[in-house]
Amino acid sequence: DTIVYIASATAFSLNNLNLPVIFIGARQGASAIDSDFRLNLPNAIKTAAMGYNNVNAPSIGETAILFDDALTRATTSVSRGTKVNNPIESPRLPRLAEVGWTVKFEVIAKPRQPPQTNYSYTINKNIAYFDLVSQTNLDSFQILVEDPHIKGILIGAFGAGNIPSTLVPFIHKAVYEKGKVVAAITNCKKGSSDMGLYDCGALAVKAGTLSLGPMVKPAAIEKMRWAINNAKGENRVKYQKDVARLLLTEVAGELPTIYSKYAINQMKETFLKEEVSLEKIYKNNKVYKINLKL
Repeated sequence: DTIVYIASATAFSLNNLNLPVIFIGARQGASAIDSDFRLNLPNAIKTAAMGYNNVNAPSIGETAILFDDALTRATTSVSRGTKVNNPIESPRLPRLAEVGWTVKFEVIAKPRQPPQTNYSYTINKNIAYFDLVSQTNLDSFQILVEDPHIKGILIGAFGAGNIPSTLVPFIHKAVYEKGKVVAAITNCKKGSSDMGLYDCGALAVKAGTLSLGPMVKPAAIEKMRWAINNAKGENRVKYQKDVARLLLTEVAGELPTIYSKYAINQMKETFLKEEVSLEKIYKNNKVYKINLKL
């Protein structure tokens, strides 16, 4: 049930390992005579062994998940349910390979390479995920802002990264007063967060929110753990900027390389460049009374 999170965390920890790490699961226990474990395990071994003796042969050199006949990248995978043959899917990127009698790799699959791993822990627990729903309870978000243990808050935003303006004062406080990192992804199944598309997203960016683009929820959560744990900085602002840099840097295929480079350049130009007062970007909504005479 947690395979997409564990696999993503492993991918970030084993950055540049360049060797196959394949997670498998099963819809039935391994002891059941018709368990899919009996198919997934040999398929995973077969896939991982490819290219071991021949560097010119097709191979896989990254962390992935194998279920049924599909091999998907760990950092782009999500769980789609329990009542299907293959509960794992990659909604924003094609599968890495089709696994049957033979293994057919797609061009996006990273092949084996000499390992250059720089192992890093991703076990930081001081982050929180806040999913926006209709009539979001602001008190629960404020608790995360005030909690001294929480270092990073990931928001599952509406659509292209839209965040209600009523959250802006709390985001501003989290970033500028509490020294936290606030980032957002879309809570839609497909697509990407583009927080400059609408005013309600752009306002949250001005308050200090980072847009993580097309990153899926499991990868974004584990990426924030990794970034919070490995960022450096002598003061609050430098630490926040380093967390932002790590979050937006493509590490294990969780972000398109082109998007990563663009987002980092934008972050350097705008993120925490100056102290932005809340009064400049946010005004309480006025209530207008309209009398209708029928």
